[in-house]
Amino acid sequence: MELRPFTTSPFSVPSGDYLSALGSRWFGRYWLVIAVPVLIMLTVGAVWDSRWLFVALIVGFIIVPMILSGLYYHYMLTPEMGRAVLRRSVICHPDGSLTVSYHPALHKVKVTLPDGTVEDRMEEKDDSVPLPPSETIPASAIRTVSAKDRYLELMLHGDRLQIILIPHSNITYQ
Repeated sequence: MELRPFTTSPFSVPSGDYLSALGSRWFGRYWLVIAVPVLIMLTVGAVWDSRWLFVALIVGFIIVPMILSGLYYHYMLTPEMGRAVLRRSVICHPDGSLTVSYHPALHKVKVTLPDGTVEDRMEEKDDSVPLPPSETIPASAIRTVSAKDRYLELMLHGDRLQIILIPHSNITYQ
C-alpha cells in the first residue's frame, strides 16, 4: 500500500491498541521461540513422563507471561513510545515523508452552561509537561504500510519494532 498525502486532527491511541498491534507483530516473528519448548515438553510428557505435562503448564502460564511483561517494558519504555502514546497530529507529504507534531493531553472539565446544566467537555491540559519537538520521518524510514480495521499502521525500519498507528477516523486525504 502506498501512502497518499493526508493530514490528521490531533489524536491519541490507547496503549492497549498499540500493545495489541505490537504483540501481533512480535508473535508473528517469534512465535516459535515460545511454542517449540512448550510443545517439546508436552510431547515428552505424553510419551515418557507425565511430570513434563506439569512443567509445560508452568512454562505456559508462569514463565511465558513473565517474559512477555519484560518485553512490554523493553518496548514501552523507549523514546520511540512518544510516537505511540502522546497526543499528536500527522501530516503525510507528497514525497511520502511524515511530520509528527505533539499536542498537550486532554482532560475532562465540567462546565456550567447559562441555563444551569452541567456539561462535560474535553480541553487541553494547561500544565508544564514539556512536549517533544515535532519530528520528520523520511519516506525511506517506513518499512510497511497496512490498513487495519480502525488504524493505518506504519511499520518503521530499525532494530526495535516501531509502529505508528493512525486512526482512520482522523485522516483527511488531500
